[in-house]
Parts: sequence; C-alpha cells; structure tokens
Amino acid sequence: MIELIIIVAVIIIIWRLWISHTNKVRNEKQRPQMEEKERNAVAFINDVISVIDRSAPYFKYITMNCVSYDLDFGDIIIVNADNKVLKYNYTEHRFAPGNEAKKRLAIELANRYGGRWIENKRDISRDSQPCWQIVSYQVIAHEGLREAEEEKRRRESIRRC
Repeated sequence: MIELIIIVAVIIIIWRLWISHTNKVRNEKQRPQMEEKERNAVAFINDVISVIDRSAPYFKYITMNCVSYDLDFGDIIIVNADNKVLKYNYTEHRFAPGNEAKKRLAIELANRYGGRWIENKRDISRDSQPCWQIVSYQVIAHEGLREAEEEKRRRESIRRC
C-alpha cells in the first residue's frame, strides 16, 4: 500500500513539474509578441495624442468604435470646440489597434485632458439572458463635460416639475 502511495506521489510531482515547464516555455515564446504588442500600443497612443494636440486640443468628444458593423469603423471621431468633426484613420497612420489598446487610449486621454471615459455597450442577445458587446469607447472633456452637466441639470429640472 505504501509503495502505491509513493508511486502516485512521484507521478503527481513529475506531472506538476512537466506542467510548470511547459507553461514556462510557452510564456518565453509569447514574450516577444507581447513586448511588440506593448510597443505598438504605446506608439499608437503617442501618435493619437500628438494629432489631438496639433488639431483639437480643446475637444468635446472623442469616439473610438470597436465593432465592424458601425459605419465609422477604423476611425477615431473627434468633435472639437467648434463642433467640427475630425477623423483619425488607423490605416492611414499604419495602426490596427485592438479593443484593449483603444481602452488604454481612452483612459490616457481622459487622464491627460481632465475628462472622463465611457465604455458604450450593446445587448446582442436574442433571449432573456443579456450578452453585452462593447460598441465604442468615448472620451468627454472640456466643453463636452459642461454640455453633459447642463443636460443632466435640465433632465433633473424636468423631473422636478
């Protein structure tokens, strides 16, 4: 009986060592890809910030669409203080950001320009169980924050009547 317990313990130890070794090898193979992905995300964020600083530093809204069924997929839509719409096309700037890079960009823009970021979702389920898909990320700053606060005050005043 003790021999069987020892054999099972040795098998479990060997199995755990093998799993940890394969995980280590897998992580080492993925590290260069993850580092390149990180460099590309940082380059994308820096490029967008430089474009915004040049063309619309006092923007109201910035919208980044995440799903392909939206008409402006592939663009960042910037509404500046004069309500002019500017577009930043990913492909023209040689980027193909994923949703995680867009989320990081939204957070960075909100922190940099003193605004807030919003994650817009849509229920794509056909049954009673909701299934949410991220549609876009939006950054609201400067005049957009004032407009949002004014709209909120207006709604609350209508409710009080």
